[in-house]
Amino acid sequence: MLHRSVARPAPAPLDHSTLVAAIVLLPLVAAVLDATFTGIGRHEAFAYLAIEATAVFVAGVVAAAPDAFDLGRFRLGGVFVVGFQLTMLLGTPGIYGKYARDGSTAMYLVTVCLGYALTTLAIALVPVGVARGVRPSRRFEGERARGGLDVRRIGLALTAAGVAVLLVYLVVTPVVPLVLALQGVSGTELTLAREEALTRLPIPALTYAFGLTRDVLLPTAAAILLFQVIKRRTAAGLVWCALAIGSALAASAITIEKSPVGRLVLVLAVTAWIARGRSLRWRALGLVGLLFLAFPLLVSRQANSSATSNFAIVSVIGERILHVPTNVHYHYVAYVDQDLEQFLLGRTIPNLGKFALGPNVDFTGEVQKRIFPDAVVEGNANGSYLSNFYADFGLPGVVVGSLSTGLVIAFLDRLNRRGFPVELGAPLQAITAVQLIFLTSSSLWNTIVQFPFGNLGLTVVVATVVHLWYPLHRPVTFVAAPASGPGSVVVRV
Repeated sequence: MLHRSVARPAPAPLDHSTLVAAIVLLPLVAAVLDATFTGIGRHEAFAYLAIEATAVFVAGVVAAAPDAFDLGRFRLGGVFVVGFQLTMLLGTPGIYGKYARDGSTAMYLVTVCLGYALTTLAIALVPVGVARGVRPSRRFEGERARGGLDVRRIGLALTAAGVAVLLVYLVVTPVVPLVLALQGVSGTELTLAREEALTRLPIPALTYAFGLTRDVLLPTAAAILLFQVIKRRTAAGLVWCALAIGSALAASAITIEKSPVGRLVLVLAVTAWIARGRSLRWRALGLVGLLFLAFPLLVSRQANSSATSNFAIVSVIGERILHVPTNVHYHYVAYVDQDLEQFLLGRTIPNLGKFALGPNVDFTGEVQKRIFPDAVVEGNANGSYLSNFYADFGLPGVVVGSLSTGLVIAFLDRLNRRGFPVELGAPLQAITAVQLIFLTSSSLWNTIVQFPFGNLGLTVVVATVVHLWYPLHRPVTFVAAPASGPGSVVVRV
C-alpha cells in the first residue's frame, strides 16, 4: 500500500528584527511596569535611561551582525544577549535605586552597562562561519561504517562514568537532602542538611567530582543520547536515553538545590529544539518555563511553613532570577571599594588564584556575610563574570574581561558547529547555551575556563579528546538534505 508523503513547510528562522525590537523594548516595558505598580524615583529613572541606552547599542550591534545572534539557528551570541538582559540588566535599576546614597552605585552601573556592551561587541567581531544542515555527508557515513566514530558510545561512556560517581556519592554522603524532604523535614533543618551534603563529605575531591557529574557529565550524556533518539528512534536507544536522563535527574535533585534540575530541563529542551529544527513558539517556551520552575517551587514549598502563600514563594523565585544576580554584583563592587579598599589581583581565579599577589580573603564568604549579616547558615555569594573581573582588576579588568568573554563565546559557538560532527556538536551547543545563561551568577573561570577543568571547559576537553581518539582522516562536512520541492523540510543547526 502506498502512502503519500505530505510536505511540511520548514520553520522560518527567527527574524533578527524581532530580537532587536525585544532588546530595545524590554527595558522600556520594565520601566513602565515599575512606575505603574511601585513607583520610581529619580535614581531609578536615571538607571533605566542608562540601561536603555546600552540596550540600543546592543540592538545596533545585533542588527549589524545578525548571523552572530541568530536565535533561529541557536547562535550562542543570541542566547547571551537575551540571558544577560533578563537576569542582569533589567534588575539593575532597582538595585541602583535601593543603594542610591552609596558611593559604589555609579561604578556598579558602569560595570553592568559597559560589560554588556563590550561582550556583545566582541561576539559580533568574530566570523560566524557557514551554517550546516543535520544530514552528514557520505564521508562521515563511511567513517561511521568503519567504526571510526560512534557518538552513541560516547554518551553511554559518559553515562557510566556519571552513574559511578553518583553511586559513590550516595555511599559516602552523611545525609541525602532529597530523602529528608520527602520525609517531611523542612525549614532550617533542611537547609542545614543541604549544606552538610555539599560541604562535609569525607572525601574532599568527591565534592568537585559530584559537581562536575551533576552539571556536566550526565547532562551531556543525556543530551547526546536524546539527540540520537530523535534522529534514529530505536528501542535500545530509548532505554539508554531514559537511563541517562533518569540518572541526570537524580543527580540534579538529590541535594535539592534549586537550579540544577532547571538547568537539566533547559539542556534537554534546547537539544530537542535543535535536533527537530523547530522555530521559537510561545506555547513551547511557556511549557519549558513551567518545567524550569516546577522543582524550585516544590522545594520552596517544602522549605517554608504552610502559612507562606504560594504567591509569596513565586515572588521570591522571581526575585532570585531578576534581582539576586544584580544585588550580588553590587555587593562585589561595594566590598572591594568600601570594605577591602583594594583589588584582589587575580585571587578569584580558581587554583591559580592562590599564587596571586592580592589579599588572601574568603571573598565569596565575606560578600555573603555583607548581604546577610545575621544569617544562621553559612554560604557563598557567587558573582557574575563581571563581578569577578572587577574584584580582581577593577574597571580595566571589566573592559578586558568583557571583550575576552565575548571572544570565548564566539569561539565556543564556532567550535561546536565546525569542530565536531553534528551529533556531538549540537548537544554541546545546548550545554554551552545553558551555561551562558548563568554567566550572571558565575565567573568565566568557573563556567568555562577553570584550570584544570571548569564545568564547560571539561565538556570541551572531553569532546576534543573524543574527536582525536576517533580520528577522521578526511575532512568532515555536513550538507543539508536535498530539497524535493518548495515545501521541503530543511533543518538548520
